[in-house]
Amino acid sequence: HPGADLMPGRCKVPQDGLAEAILIAEYGARMQAKAMARLTP
Repeated sequence: HPGADLMPGRCKVPQDGLAEAILIAEYGARMQAKAMARLTP
């Protein structure tokens, strides 16, 4: 899943790990936004 390459061993998310999964997804979204910002003049 998204972020698995950034945080090895966290690709298996238990049911009670939903909050952590959301945090990882938000982190990935911020990284993507920063990458897009660098590409935009």
